[in-house]
Amino acid sequence: MELLKRKTIKTYRALRTSAFMLYFSFGLGLFIAGLPERVHAADPQPPAAVPLPAGMSSWNLILNENFDGTAYDTSIWNPYADWGGVGSFNNGRENYYPSQIQVSNGVCHLVAQPNPGITTFANSYKSGELISARANANSLTPYKFSFLYGYVEARLKIVDVSGFFGAFWMLPDKKNYNYEWEIDILEVLGNDPRTMWMHYNWFDGLPSDSARNKSWTPNKGTGNNGTGPAMDFSKAFHTIGVDWEPDHLTFYLDGTAAGSFPTPGANNANIARTPGYIIFQQMVENDWCRAAACTLPNASATDTFDIDYVRVWQGSSQSGIREGGIIIRGAENKIEVFPNPMHGQTAFIFRNGGRQRIAAVTVYDDQGRLVRRLAGTNPVWNGTNEQGNNVRPGLYFYSADCAGIIQTGKIVYAR
Repeated sequence: MELLKRKTIKTYRALRTSAFMLYFSFGLGLFIAGLPERVHAADPQPPAAVPLPAGMSSWNLILNENFDGTAYDTSIWNPYADWGGVGSFNNGRENYYPSQIQVSNGVCHLVAQPNPGITTFANSYKSGELISARANANSLTPYKFSFLYGYVEARLKIVDVSGFFGAFWMLPDKKNYNYEWEIDILEVLGNDPRTMWMHYNWFDGLPSDSARNKSWTPNKGTGNNGTGPAMDFSKAFHTIGVDWEPDHLTFYLDGTAAGSFPTPGANNANIARTPGYIIFQQMVENDWCRAAACTLPNASATDTFDIDYVRVWQGSSQSGIREGGIIIRGAENKIEVFPNPMHGQTAFIFRNGGRQRIAAVTVYDDQGRLVRRLAGTNPVWNGTNEQGNNVRPGLYFYSADCAGIIQTGKIVYAR
């Protein structure tokens, strides 16, 4: 069973090709040499300023998304919200299209550009978003990646054209869509690349199914990032993160703390205590943009919001380490999937000082579609669907229920 969602780390060695091509034409020779690619650390760690949670011995990397290859990883990301909506979250011009998520050279580009032939305000732009929620709104579909507590960081190159709006944020992984908290790790307007807006929004009296009614920010107005650095952030890539722990939230810019909620020693009862998922979006002339006179310079303006990496760490013995969407509390309660990767078949085994009956196991494909329902003591999946036909090798998800313990996770079918 894969307990952690890890991505292949960019281990491109400092590769220098020396491809020589000689063309003898009037004595002219042409020499072409390759260039080394960027290299990411083999064992990345949070910034030194981020303290280990109390009682923890080391950081545990549970997500390391480096956008290798030429496409985003569909086992972690969706190109739209789980309810299927593709329209703007905040009354902007944009609709979201998978084609506007473009991956190349180890960077994910969320591209916003005019939508040809659309004359109405809504949908006049097409843009990109990445969301680690569910593939669909089916109640049994697991969240692709969510977590409870830890340090999350992204290395970003922000939008820098008026009218565009970049966001890196989190919401609870609640299937009833009643979001009582929201962590806005970064919100930035294209006409103000010096202000990295950070917000925490909550309902007073967490946990609850009530809408958010309180807000806090370390920013002290335009051009101020709390105790974080102030500069034109659009000129290069920068790291933005938040340390979310049971007693505080601390925002970081380029490894420097920008501010913490609540202030040390204050009541921390309003810290988010339910797991959440990650969202990246590029919006166009949304409500905030229009209110701040952040409007498009012309009808053909385009911009990109670039993501180099996304990483999440938790303390090595911290409760709430997650697999696919359900909290697993305590190693003594665990549903094992063995073997995984599977070749031919795999078994689901509940361990709690012995073996117990598993009430139900449901297997889904990477789009959240039902593949197979299983039941019985230590049920076995043999790689077939409900119709008895063999499925293709690839990535699958499961939801298992035993004695009230529910666990979701991944199965790699490598037939």
